[in-house]
Amino acid sequence: MSRLSKAGILIGALIAASGCAPQNAELTGGSYTAFLSLNTSPVFVDGSIRYEDTQEWWSFDCRDLANEDSRFEDGRIDNCRPANGVQVLDEMGARGVVHETWADRDAFIVVREELEPWRGEAVMTSEGDLNVTFHHRLPGGNFRFAFSIRPDFAPERCVDRGGDVAFEPIDGDWVTNWSRAINEPNYEGGDVVWPDGYEGGDGTLFFLNSMSYQFNPDDPTRIWSLPPKMRAGYTRARWGPEELFMTASRYGQPSAYTNFDENERGPPLNSIFYTPLDPAIYGGEGFEDSVRSATPFINMMRTVERTQAQTQMELEALYPNGADEHRPIVPSNAWRETDGRPAGFAGWGEMHYNWVRFDQDRSEIDVGNNLTGNFGLRYYGANSQSHVFVQGEFVIDRIKRDRWVTRDVHQDRLEENQTNVCGRQF
Repeated sequence: MSRLSKAGILIGALIAASGCAPQNAELTGGSYTAFLSLNTSPVFVDGSIRYEDTQEWWSFDCRDLANEDSRFEDGRIDNCRPANGVQVLDEMGARGVVHETWADRDAFIVVREELEPWRGEAVMTSEGDLNVTFHHRLPGGNFRFAFSIRPDFAPERCVDRGGDVAFEPIDGDWVTNWSRAINEPNYEGGDVVWPDGYEGGDGTLFFLNSMSYQFNPDDPTRIWSLPPKMRAGYTRARWGPEELFMTASRYGQPSAYTNFDENERGPPLNSIFYTPLDPAIYGGEGFEDSVRSATPFINMMRTVERTQAQTQMELEALYPNGADEHRPIVPSNAWRETDGRPAGFAGWGEMHYNWVRFDQDRSEIDVGNNLTGNFGLRYYGANSQSHVFVQGEFVIDRIKRDRWVTRDVHQDRLEENQTNVCGRQF
């Protein structure tokens, strides 16, 4: 079991717990919006949450219904067109939703609140993962969300160099290059595309990419799940009785993932964020500059950034008085040298809904240190059509060591036995 798989189990335990850990994490700002599915969310079966008593709520029902008498009428948003779904106004004129198609599939009660957590915890596990949890009180219940990141995240592989084996980084320093998305354009002539309200500055950026997968461009009916060593973080939440899982990263159009998850249909190639790069042209010394100025790469990245902008437009259409910033983050992979094959991430575009940015260098993410930063998180209902969006700024006052769990037995045994793994002596 991978570190982040076990982190997910721990997060689940933290989500379920009422909160006995030390309070050392606070939010200096933040909000959430919960789109609760009227016909599938356990919130309306359980009945314990009084959504009418939250800070702000509204509703909409944009379904194409054969019987209009079954439409939920309590407070429709202005952009709702019965039988035509949610309408979005963008550079192409009025259109329906393309990426956030769930909005047309049910009636929704929408709750939006400023986050005022009654408890926040930041602990370092025995395996070196940072787990941060916040608890926000609801009328009749609680909203709990947690995220976990690996401060030492650095994917590597064992390489045999003429009989000498050693671990070598895969592509390079992922976190450092991810963090360039904060204040650098993704390609030559591009613009910095960073969520509104968080522009400027620098920092250390982690993408929570667990549960993600790519489509094989050579056979789109097959998928490649990210191996454990390439998973940098995880998040999970619970809104009252509603269990929530993280929305995975996208390496193609969101509609391609929706169709595959529901029908196991492989997407058309033009919906995958990938362009082949010939190493004879885009490899060797100075390869990154060559890739960043390559027309195929620029066109592919523009498609990803257009999807990013359209996603925000579609979500804005679901708000009656202006939306929060839910824009996913799009980094560049131009720093990865291509070998001409689609496996890996060279030549790929990607879009991340879940991310955490620290003001400090990642070497500071350790027990006893203080941290500040911000995050964006997105969830879907484990057994419903519900969707929840969270964003905020945090302050951590001295990271605590988690003393509720045992030591990392795997690491202990390697050291006790003085094991040599790929030339690395424990």
